[in-house]
Amino acid sequence: MLPKYRVMMTVYSKFRFWQMWMGWAVGLHTNMDQPLIWISLCFGFGCSTFPRYEYTYVDMRVDFASAQIYCKEYYKDVATITSSRDMSMMIRPSTNQDGIWIGLNDDPDDWMGVMGNNTDSWRWSLTGQTSKTSYCNWRPSQPDFTGAHETCVVANNLGQWSDVNCNSLYWSICSVTNATGKFFVLVQLNLTWTAAQTFCRQNHTDLATIENADDSNVIQTLMETLGTNAYIGLYRIPWFWSDHNTSTFRNFAPGKPNNDQTVNFCVAELPDHTWTDVPCSLSLAFFCYAESRLRTILRIRSQTNADMTDRAINAQILQQIGAALEDQGGTVFEIKWNIQPKKR
Repeated sequence: MLPKYRVMMTVYSKFRFWQMWMGWAVGLHTNMDQPLIWISLCFGFGCSTFPRYEYTYVDMRVDFASAQIYCKEYYKDVATITSSRDMSMMIRPSTNQDGIWIGLNDDPDDWMGVMGNNTDSWRWSLTGQTSKTSYCNWRPSQPDFTGAHETCVVANNLGQWSDVNCNSLYWSICSVTNATGKFFVLVQLNLTWTAAQTFCRQNHTDLATIENADDSNVIQTLMETLGTNAYIGLYRIPWFWSDHNTSTFRNFAPGKPNNDQTVNFCVAELPDHTWTDVPCSLSLAFFCYAESRLRTILRIRSQTNADMTDRAINAQILQQIGAALEDQGGTVFEIKWNIQPKKR
C-alpha cells in the first residue's frame, strides 16, 4: 500500500474564480525516476463568479479631478463599471441621495478645438486613427458637443468644420486616392454620416480626410458656391474610463447624457444606480475601486512512494497542477504549498 500524504495548498486567483465542489484525480509524472503520483483535489465550484473589482465609497465631497487623485493614490482609480454585477457591489449610504462620481468622463482637452490622441479624440474614417498632423479648421465656438450627441463633423462653404449629430442628413465629400494622387468628390445626396461613409467606401475611397491647409483649400473651393454643409470623415467616440479600461458598458438615465449645461463632461451615479452627465467642477462623494484578490485553500490527498518533501518534486507538482487548473476555467492562479505541521 502506497503511503498517503496530506498537504494544504493556497491558491491566489487574480481574476475570476468559479466556486464548485468536486473531486479531481490527477496523475503526475516526475522526471526523477519516481513513480506516478496520484493526487486527489477537492475544491470549490458553483454558479457564481468571484468579483473582479472591489468598490469603496469615499465620503469626501470634491470635484472630479480631486477624486481621481485620491483614488489613484489609495486604490486603483475612480470606479470603472463593466457590468450590472459591478453596480450591485457599489453600496452607497442611504443618507446620500446626490450624485456620486464614477470614472466615466469626456475630457474636453482631448477634442474641444484640438486634434488630440486620446480615446475620445477626433479620428479619421479612412484610418480609424487620430490625426497625424494635428491640423484642424474649426468654426469659432466649435465643436461644442450640443446635446451630448454631436460626434460627427461637417464642412461649410468656407471649409470650416462643425460637430453635428451623426443622424442628421447632409451632403458629403468623398476622397479618391489612386496612382495620380488624391482628389475630392462632392456627393449631392442627403445622408446620415454612416450612410455617407458607406457610399464613399463603395464608390470612391472613403469620406474626406483633411490633414493640411492644401486639402482644406480644395474643400473650400468645392463648397464655396453652396449654401449647405457636407460631411467629412471626422468623428469621435465620447466617454472613456479614467483608468482607460475599454469597457463599453453604459447605464445612463433616460434622456442622458444631454450636456444641458454645455460643460457636462463627467458622470455621476444616481441613487437608482443610473448615470447622469454633470459638470466636473461639482463637489460630490465618489467611488474608488481596486482589483479583487481571492485566497482559498485546496486540500490535497496524494498517494505515492515518491519523496514529497523533495523541493524539486514539489515545484514540479505545483507547475502541473497550476496548468491543469487554468485549463479547467481560464483563471490565472498563483499557487504555493502550505504544509501543515506533523501531528504528534
